[in-house]
Amino acid sequence: MQGMMDCVVFTEVGKYEITQKPIPQLKRPNDVLVKVLACSICGTDVHILATPPQYPAIPGTIIGHEIVGEVVECGEAVTGFKPGDRLIMDNNIACGTCEICKKGDYNVCPNMKSIGMEYDGAFAQYLVCPDSNLAKINKDVPLDNAIFAEPLNVAMGGMKKLHIMPGDNVVIIGGGPFGMYFTKLCKMAGAGKVIITGRSEARRKYLLESGADRIVNTREEDLKAVVQEEMPLGADITIECVGTTIDQCIDLVRPGGTVLVIGLNDKAEQTISQHWIARKGITILGSFIGVNVLQTVASGLNSGQLDFSYMITHRLPLKDFEIGLEAMRTSQAIEVVLYPWDDIR
Repeated sequence: MQGMMDCVVFTEVGKYEITQKPIPQLKRPNDVLVKVLACSICGTDVHILATPPQYPAIPGTIIGHEIVGEVVECGEAVTGFKPGDRLIMDNNIACGTCEICKKGDYNVCPNMKSIGMEYDGAFAQYLVCPDSNLAKINKDVPLDNAIFAEPLNVAMGGMKKLHIMPGDNVVIIGGGPFGMYFTKLCKMAGAGKVIITGRSEARRKYLLESGADRIVNTREEDLKAVVQEEMPLGADITIECVGTTIDQCIDLVRPGGTVLVIGLNDKAEQTISQHWIARKGITILGSFIGVNVLQTVASGLNSGQLDFSYMITHRLPLKDFEIGLEAMRTSQAIEVVLYPWDDIR
């Protein structure tokens, strides 16, 4: 396929332009050309466009990595997809050849590159992706559900490690989108009580719809006192979604409990008590992206169980990217969905 397409291109630190680039071509035998039906703005995109950036992108690269797409063309080695198939994507491309990849931990590959940072991404009408990073979903899955596939791939990576049991009590620190994902996923897995922190009154309704039993505004309430009231033994599981509060998670989890760390902040320094980790017999799990869970996400979307559409706050044409970006920067948005073909659903 030849021609030009609309897209959002990272130009230099803190800057981008809405422009046109040639429709990408298949280069490798396992490449798939994907028509982007919808894409969404992630917190990572906000950090890419920050000054200074928290995540680097290559100037001239199309940014964006959360998509729902449709197969247009397949490379000669692609056997699992055909034109017209509906797709979701994991944008992180591991090398597949280093020792870490060969041990199965491709999510922490030291040579990892990402669609939307090093390779042209999703804020466009078309993109090219290796077939190994794609999963097929049913065409009757609403776009409003499927657009959450990439962040759910990250959250599912954490859930896979947790092995949550019915009745487990959970404390989640961080009432942003990932706090919402984990609240609902934990409830779906059979969690008993879920307590989550949340200072934004505007986000309270989204946390409640996700299934939170109690929302703690830490400016007004003492989180530890609330946990002691609701969970006298401590939480079975604490989940860190901020990047700065692992010490609180260690303090709030029960003896023998589990702490899942998913929040990222490479500028934060914390004081952690090794004594209490050992004395309480705590298991601490770090989770980054997801390992072999994209198909699980696809199955959950196909079943209708993974419905986070209530988190969508903005639906915009791609040309209004600036409006969506500003809404994300100012915390006025939770999920901003962009439509490259202006067919806002």
